Amino acid sequence: MKQEKRISAVCLSIIGLGAVTLSVSSITGIVLPDFVRGLMGIVDLAAAPVLAYNMFKIAANQPNKK
Repeated sequence: MKQEKRISAVCLSIIGLGAVTLSVSSITGIVLPDFVRGLMGIVDLAAAPVLAYNMFKIAANQPNKK
């Protein structure tokens, strides 16, 4: 359970860092090379399914609260 939460935190950090980087570069007018933007997109696309799988795995291991 602890490892799943750690993996989820890492995936959220990766996605958040990419979003902040793109936002800051857009606001400040800094032009990032297409390679960097593409690489960040690929990394985000790779992290999203891992995050979703871990969230479902964490939710499945939770006891039902009624």
